[in-house]
Amino acid sequence: WITYSQPVPASCGQLLTQILLCGSLALAAASLTYCWLASSLLYPLGPSAVVATVCGLLAFLGLVLVPPARCLFALSVPTLGTEQGRRLLLSWSTATLTIAVVPNILANLRATGQVLRCVTEGSLESLLNTTHWLQTASQALNPDGQAGSQGLTLQAQGDSAAAFRLHVLRVTQQVLEDFSGLESSARVVALGTQRVVTGLFMLGLLLDSAWYLHRYLTDLRFDNIYATRQLTQRLAEVGATHLTASPPAWLLWAAQPRLSQAELLSCLVRLGLFTLLLMAMAVTVAMDYVAFLLAQAAVDWARELPAVPVTLTIKYNAAYTILGFLPFLFNRPPLENPYLSAHNSFQWELRFTAPGCPLLPAPRPHTAAPPAGGALQLAACSTVLLETYARRLRHSIAASFFRTQEAKRVRHLHARLQEFSSITGVSKLQSVGQIRLVSMNRVLEWGAIAFSVPTWKCQGRFSQDTFAPGSRSQLAAAFAGQRGPRHMEKPAEHSDSANSSVPGFMPRPPLTVQAVTLTLVPLVCAVGVVGNAMVVLVVVRSRHMVTSTNCYLVSLATADLLVLLAAGVPAVTEAASARVWIFGHAGCLGITYLQYVGINASTGSITAFTMERYLAICRPLSAQALCTAARAKRIAALVWLGTGAYCVLWLFLVDTRETAYADGVQVQCGYRVSRSLYLPVYFLDFTLFYALPLGLATVCYALIARVLFAGPLPPGDPGRSGSVHQGGPAGQGRLSSNGRRGAFHSRKQITKMLAVVVVLFALLWLPYRALVVVNSFLSPSYLNLGFLLFCRLCIYVNSAINPIVYALMSQRFREAFHGLFQCHVARPKPPPQEASPVYNRVIRDCSQGRLG
Repeated sequence: WITYSQPVPASCGQLLTQILLCGSLALAAASLTYCWLASSLLYPLGPSAVVATVCGLLAFLGLVLVPPARCLFALSVPTLGTEQGRRLLLSWSTATLTIAVVPNILANLRATGQVLRCVTEGSLESLLNTTHWLQTASQALNPDGQAGSQGLTLQAQGDSAAAFRLHVLRVTQQVLEDFSGLESSARVVALGTQRVVTGLFMLGLLLDSAWYLHRYLTDLRFDNIYATRQLTQRLAEVGATHLTASPPAWLLWAAQPRLSQAELLSCLVRLGLFTLLLMAMAVTVAMDYVAFLLAQAAVDWARELPAVPVTLTIKYNAAYTILGFLPFLFNRPPLENPYLSAHNSFQWELRFTAPGCPLLPAPRPHTAAPPAGGALQLAACSTVLLETYARRLRHSIAASFFRTQEAKRVRHLHARLQEFSSITGVSKLQSVGQIRLVSMNRVLEWGAIAFSVPTWKCQGRFSQDTFAPGSRSQLAAAFAGQRGPRHMEKPAEHSDSANSSVPGFMPRPPLTVQAVTLTLVPLVCAVGVVGNAMVVLVVVRSRHMVTSTNCYLVSLATADLLVLLAAGVPAVTEAASARVWIFGHAGCLGITYLQYVGINASTGSITAFTMERYLAICRPLSAQALCTAARAKRIAALVWLGTGAYCVLWLFLVDTRETAYADGVQVQCGYRVSRSLYLPVYFLDFTLFYALPLGLATVCYALIARVLFAGPLPPGDPGRSGSVHQGGPAGQGRLSSNGRRGAFHSRKQITKMLAVVVVLFALLWLPYRALVVVNSFLSPSYLNLGFLLFCRLCIYVNSAINPIVYALMSQRFREAFHGLFQCHVARPKPPPQEASPVYNRVIRDCSQGRLG
């Protein structure tokens, strides 16, 4: 690289090395150009080879003779990772999918239209053939030799039918020609658009690299925000390393692989936009497959249409009597003399497809185009994360080619840092009487939601007499990052020591955070505690409410009660007591353990009733043995035992610590060891108790929706057809029509209610889970106290809102809640069950989703 970036070779060896490198790059560029023109843009092979050869020769001459051209060529590679390269990849992906998918969709529509044409033509021919045979049969009814006798006359209007047939054929042929023309036009337009857009983006790629090089050489402030090795050496030479000890926010370390907070947040926003593009691509590919499946089904259906044999048998007998009233007078039957007897049989076939109309095969979707387009879009998505590194690499490449210019830029950046340091130092000296508190909430940063453990970067008030009148430079040096007096040293941001001595007064949370915590948190927790307690009482008091689904809901309500009590009460007490932990060492361990047990048990209960709903609706025969209240109680107990055993590790991960202040000692409940050791625990929690349950719930409710709303229920399902097992008196094993409709509506309503519970769980836990994941990669971590309080409120609302959902969406729960407020003590009587056997009752409880 050093030889390649040399403007003028220093020796013959460097010259030869430069020529070999430039020749290799020119050959690679010519090969890629040829493949791109011939394979992707579908140009003829001859012109593609000529253009690729000319481009290779020009590239070789430019790279060897013009040093800025070598820099421009090198800059174009990282430019592919910037916005310009992202546009190129997206245009290439869109063109690839358009050329492959749109014509294939039109071809499948054409095959479907051919099926309609053949069926129309065949049905019309069969109709005309039927009228012919009916006419022949009517003529056979006339007696031989008696042309003047009366008979049945059927006459087909041949000219009108032929005209109608020709009109139908003409219309279908015109439709097929329109589809063929549209398909050809789509191919031509897509190919032309791909060629033009790709050429423009390639030209834009080169222009963007040239623009960057021009700005780099002419503007000292342009892209001059990197703390490079040259800057570090210069600061070390002049003794100004303190300028980078507390750098400004815009200064980026060129060699640091970790993204800053602003860079990562910007990447996440743009990745959200790319998700929409990926969804659009998936919808386009799905349309291609849907069109293929419809066309294939139509063609197979038309090919399998059988020829229907038709047999018309006519029996005609005629007789006459003479003086028939005479036998009637003597009570005898009249004598009949046979006159005519005819027996004819006619056979023909009804064909629904015309023999002379060929059925077009449905073209299969391209298997290579969607993966190629998806890979290009994923590459474009990767450029979002790689763009920051691409910009840093682009700066390094330019600095390698133009060392003198880079030295000027380093001096300019040094001057900017000195100016920033002087301005910041004056601002801090003016506010020496009050040092601002910067909260670093350690526990909320990494995921505990019940209590917050603040550490503070700089605490306390410093009076004017702390320093001698001539010590202002010493204070400025301390703020600039140099080590000052011992009482001015900042404590370790994540110290593991149990005790530390920090001067100043005890820090207090902001007034708004304290006010919200003392008002909203108790209100939400009170509503949640009352509602979940009512759910438990309703199910426990009424025997007929003890069903498999309700057992899981009781488990969920108990877990929510535990979360609200173990999380809400400490949060309120901390806010009221200035972030002081008042529950002692045992309370720190026990409350933390109970919080995580409640959180994980609620997730396990949601997963359990999701699987129960899936079995009850999609596998009703298996649900007869699996979806019972006794089994649900055992599964709920296993969920609590498993989560309780899993959360034991938190007893060894947290501890109390004391911090001495001028006005007292602050006791905090926080981490026992370094926070970096907690990352596997939090990612394991995220996977086991959020990502996997939500993925499983999404799949299960999609299958449930397909059964309930998109197709017939499986055989033996009692929701629509009643139980297949007869029991009790005759007629009681079959549900009435109104009963079936009511049971089906009840099942749909209960499934909707449980799906709403799952959706609320996903949405309300998303801010906290996302914060844990994002803070694992941010440097420094995102620690906005307002957002942290919002995450905690979302979790409290999730634990409090489920009883409200039950009351709004379940009539049986509304009635049961209403019964709790009645004055009489009589227990509600369960509905009679003697008429139905236990076997049928199990089906009703599981498949109909009875909440009571």
